[in-house]
Amino acid sequence: MPGTPDFSKIWAQNSPLDPYVITDGNYLEGLNFIGSQPPDRGIFDAWMNNADQKMKYLYDNSASSESLTEHNDNPSAHSKLTLTMNDLLTPTKDTDTLVNLLSGLGRRFRDVTGKGNWYDAPDISLATLATLVSNLASGSDVQWSGSKFTNAKLGISGLMAQNGYIQFGPNFGGLIVQW
Repeated sequence: MPGTPDFSKIWAQNSPLDPYVITDGNYLEGLNFIGSQPPDRGIFDAWMNNADQKMKYLYDNSASSESLTEHNDNPSAHSKLTLTMNDLLTPTKDTDTLVNLLSGLGRRFRDVTGKGNWYDAPDISLATLATLVSNLASGSDVQWSGSKFTNAKLGISGLMAQNGYIQFGPNFGGLIVQW
């Protein structure tokens, strides 16, 4: 069928015959209600007219790509989908409404970053933090002199020998472990 179908045409809309009324019983039984004889023109016209009217209704009430674009460009079209996060809500379970689950994630993100709001950027990225921790443990922030070491950033120093010690410094309450 070439081109776009013309949904404005309805079968037998200008028929000179009196329209046949298909009852609910006829409709549910199909053409069995007329027996073994072929349907007359009036029944056939009524059946096709009903089918065309349904298709025209669906066509007239369907969303075209133009109307979808207009809908999506309308700033208030999706206002019912707007959610407000509450980052004071503590998550308590795995299953909840979407807004409560997102609010719980916002709370956890806020707690992890130490910021006032879930959407505030953290002071340091996880990649930067991983590099820092790696350097504190064994990288450029640890200075060795023989078996003695110092980590000025943490305030830790020690002697790694058979009879050694680790001094954790003021950041850790001045704790000293000796062996």
